[in-house]
Amino acid sequence: NHSSYICCLCILNDGRLVSGSDDNSIIIYNKKTYQPDLIIKEHIKTVCCIIQLNSGEMVSCSCDCTIKLYNIKGVQYEVIQTLNYHNNYVYKVDELKNKALVSCSNDSSIKILFKI
Repeated sequence: NHSSYICCLCILNDGRLVSGSDDNSIIIYNKKTYQPDLIIKEHIKTVCCIIQLNSGEMVSCSCDCTIKLYNIKGVQYEVIQTLNYHNNYVYKVDELKNKALVSCSNDSSIKILFKI
């Protein structure tokens, strides 16, 4: 369902598969039919990483230098926050045990974000 290569995968707590692509989109697939439940087009460049936080929010990072936090409810979503802490591609984001986000970028930095 993507028009370019897939860069990352994540499985949500509800069992649905999520993919991020070089076509700048995120697709959340129905776990029974494997057809798209939701197509998210919030990034303007490649989606490099997708995770789900322990709190349930989904997070993505991109070559557009942003990290985006989403509230996903069924087949609807809202962008909770867009973080602009890096000056170049953001390749990876993860959650630390203290619930802070950590990200790494092509700008040669690692950022730890304590408050979201």
